[in-house]
Amino acid sequence: MALDVDQACSRCAKYAAGAGIMGVAVGSLVLIGWWLDITLLTSLAPSLASMKPNTALCFVLAGSALLLRPNDLPANTQLSAATMYAAKACATIAALIGLLTLCEYLANGNYSPLPKQNAGNSPLKSNFNASVALTPCLRQVER
Repeated sequence: MALDVDQACSRCAKYAAGAGIMGVAVGSLVLIGWWLDITLLTSLAPSLASMKPNTALCFVLAGSALLLRPNDLPANTQLSAATMYAAKACATIAALIGLLTLCEYLANGNYSPLPKQNAGNSPLKSNFNASVALTPCLRQVER
């Protein structure tokens, strides 16, 4: 049973909307956790690494960009210029935060995706893997 193009695009748009909602929800909960000092919201377990505030902010921004640019619009429908600008701004800021964090890691000589044992739990020190994952948002900005 083969899917036609319209069904496949509709299904992908639903997945993108779900990912956007999850990104905004998870990022918001983590930011609230840091703001109110609730460890349960910043880390799944005390022994695990916590999600840092700048990574949570990037989740909110990337999720917002996905929600602002729905892909299931009819072909003759256009989004307003302000909506397109807001979506591109969210994606660009998230990508730049990821890129700057990646540059910070490379400048400090920390090429390992694994955290160092004595690195501490600085609230602004994002994970190397999160930085690498957020950087491709720049590609989406061009579309």
